[in-house]
Order: sequence, then structure tokens, then C-alpha cells
Amino acid sequence: AQLEEAAKEKHCLRQQILRVQKSLSEEEQRTKDAIRQKGEVERQVARLRAELKAVHEAPKGLMGEALSDAMRSRDNRVAELERALEEEQQHRARVSESLDASESERREMQ
Repeated sequence: AQLEEAAKEKHCLRQQILRVQKSLSEEEQRTKDAIRQKGEVERQVARLRAELKAVHEAPKGLMGEALSDAMRSRDNRVAELERALEEEQQHRARVSESLDASESERREMQ
């Protein structure tokens, strides 16, 4: 009876380890995706900032209504991308915490 109980417990622990490993693998993939997205957003922000700087440095005689609208639009887009970057960084921090917790849980089971 004890052997049977031990076998059941061993099986449950193996299943739990497999679930944690799967979860860890999924979190690692999400982290890789988040890092890739973060890089893309950072590149877009840098490009838009450079364009914005060029527009702001344009001669004042060229500052017509259309140019002002374009600048406002760019400012809004930069702000939007910066918000997306911040969200991505927060997501990355949450994933990192989750990975740390999963790793600790995995170590406890071994």
C-alpha cells in the first residue's frame, strides 16, 4: 500500500514538473516575443524622434498649417509608441517575475 501511495505521489510530482516545465517554456517564448516587440518599438520611437527633431529644426518660414498638423501627429505617435514601450517593459518585468517564481517552484520539486 505504501509502495502504491509512493508511486502515485511520484507520478503526481512528475506531472507537476511537466506542467511547470511547459509553463516555463511558454513564458520563455512570450519573453522572447516581448523582447523582439520592444526592439521594434524602440526603433520606431528613435526614427520618429529623429523625424520630429528634423521638423522642429526646419526654417520657420516653412511652418505652415500642414506642417504643424504633421508635427502634432508625429508627437502623438511618439507618445503612443512610448506608452507601448512602457507597457512592454512592464510586461517583461511581470514575465521575469513569473519565470523566477516558476524556477523556484521547479527547484523545490527536485
